[in-house]
Amino acid sequence: MPTDEHAIIVNWILFYLTGYALEHGWRPPGPERRFVFPNDTQNARQPDVSQILDPDTPLVTDGPMSVIPDFVAEVKSPDDTYDEMRDKSRFYLASGVRLVWLVFPRPKIVEVYRPGVPSEILTMEDTIEGYDVLPGFALPVASLFITKRSG
Repeated sequence: MPTDEHAIIVNWILFYLTGYALEHGWRPPGPERRFVFPNDTQNARQPDVSQILDPDTPLVTDGPMSVIPDFVAEVKSPDDTYDEMRDKSRFYLASGVRLVWLVFPRPKIVEVYRPGVPSEILTMEDTIEGYDVLPGFALPVASLFITKRSG
């Protein structure tokens, strides 16, 4: 089950991506949007965060979305295993997602996955980029792990 720590990290991702999306005229990213993917029509998937870049994508008001998100982020909950998280990443990429972030609260790293490119492991000293999916987007990894305001 997700924890308070999980929710805070999801909130930070949504916060930073929402500003970026609004600057580009896109709809805001979504928490827990439901998607049906073509290679698994029996199950709906709910990534922690997803972003759809096509501004003409119809607003879904009932049931899961059938469009493939361009970006997905998953935050590891205590009951998730590293293998399960990486399996999710492989599933999303095979389904057409173009950028996946796996966020691991402990040890405070982010794994970045893109089709046809080796995965990257980013630490607290690194910056997450949006590459060609979210051009110009950059965020210090440490920004995702702030749990309270200092000062």
